[in-house]
Order: sequence, then C-alpha cells, then structure tokens
Amino acid sequence: MRSAHVGIRVSDLERSLSFYVDKLGCRLSHRIDTQTSRLAFITAGETTFELVEKAPMTEHNGAIHLAFVVEDMDETVKKLEESGIHLDKNGINSFQGGKILFFQGPDGETLELCQDVGTAI
Repeated sequence: MRSAHVGIRVSDLERSLSFYVDKLGCRLSHRIDTQTSRLAFITAGETTFELVEKAPMTEHNGAIHLAFVVEDMDETVKKLEESGIHLDKNGINSFQGGKILFFQGPDGETLELCQDVGTAI
C-alpha cells in the first residue's frame, strides 16, 4: 500500500492554486469540477495534494500540516518572501540536525519547510 494523495479543504480554489503553484512552486496536475465541488490536484516532488473547494466551509478542516523538503532554507525563505509570503525567520528551528519552519497557508492550514531533517520524508 502507498499513499494516493493528501486532501486539503480550501475556501477559494483559485487563491489556493496561486499560493501553492505560483508561490510555493508546486505543479498543477489536473482539475475536476463537479456539481458540488471544485478540485485541483497538485504535486510537490512525489507527493500529490488534492485541494477541495466545497461550500459551505464554516471552519478549516484540512490536514494537520503539510511538510515540504527544501535544499536551502534561507534561499527558500528569501524566494517566498519575494513572492509576497511573509515568514518569520525567527521561527526557523533546529530539529534532528536540520532546520524546520512552520507558517500558514491561505486558509490557515499549517505548512512546514524542512531542510536536512532525517524524518521529513
């Protein structure tokens, strides 16, 4: 058995696609529109995420957090800040010989950047 994807409930699919694809660098795989929801499948490396816009969304009920492996934390933080994502550099912490940084996505979902962390993948 292997994982298929991680589903994330979002309030605005276009805003979330802009965030994950244009700013974080994920790749849009495909989209599906149904009568009750709009879906977009994005990939980051070997991992697929399903963004689900389905009304009504009264509270965030997405994944606990999504973690992305990065090669260079400082360079990644710089690029994300240049794209308009404000990150707290003081939030970079040492963890298992590497670095981690938590921040929020457009619907308040918790995201994590991991550099050289053995258990990140």
